[in-house]
Amino acid sequence: MQYFKTGIKGFDIIMDKGLPDKTCIILHGPSGTGIRVFGQQFIYSGLQQGAHCIYFTSERASSEIMDDMKFYNWDIEEYVKNKQLSFIDAYTAKFEQSYSADLDFLKEIVWDVGASNQLRMVLMRNLERLENQKVTQIRCVIDSLSSLFRTENPEDVIDLFESIQIAVRQYGGIYFFILDRGVHDDRLVNTILYLADGIFDFSTRERGSELEHVMRIQKLRNMIYSTKLIPYIISE
Repeated sequence: MQYFKTGIKGFDIIMDKGLPDKTCIILHGPSGTGIRVFGQQFIYSGLQQGAHCIYFTSERASSEIMDDMKFYNWDIEEYVKNKQLSFIDAYTAKFEQSYSADLDFLKEIVWDVGASNQLRMVLMRNLERLENQKVTQIRCVIDSLSSLFRTENPEDVIDLFESIQIAVRQYGGIYFFILDRGVHDDRLVNTILYLADGIFDFSTRERGSELEHVMRIQKLRNMIYSTKLIPYIISE
């Protein structure tokens, strides 16, 4: 089993040898606890280490994600240009009613294939391409499961998650799936958490006069880990 450091200070110290390859991890927490920023920092740090990364977005255009990351001085423009980072942009296809670059091969069929289908098809195309290029480290963020649960048939989303898990076992990589707490039916949430290889639970706590982002590892396959609260500090 291979392990990879995230590149996120503090977290890597706690995790020692890093996160296991071929792993699907749920980032679970309420809005405002930093789950998306954590995922974006994970992507940026991976790019700096030479990893090839994939970012699926269904709630905002990929250009907005790039602007958000630039706010923290995580400039990913060059990585996108040289295809070390690929966006799967379901927002542009659905809400702007136009084609994202990864849907060119479907133009003659329909402009909106649905976010789940787009993720399933384009992710597999990317993974096959990376395998042909002999890429050894892959990182992926799915932003978000919450959006998919709201707009698609929930059972189809669960099936999609299991399909991605099978692909992860074949192609490798570390995959973060963002799931907002307090938005979905408990049965759906518990099913996804049961299927996942790992669960990182995010929350905030008061520290003096400030709120501090913290996370706790609730589950992680192939790892011995601490269940203590880990302060999460956003850094460049």
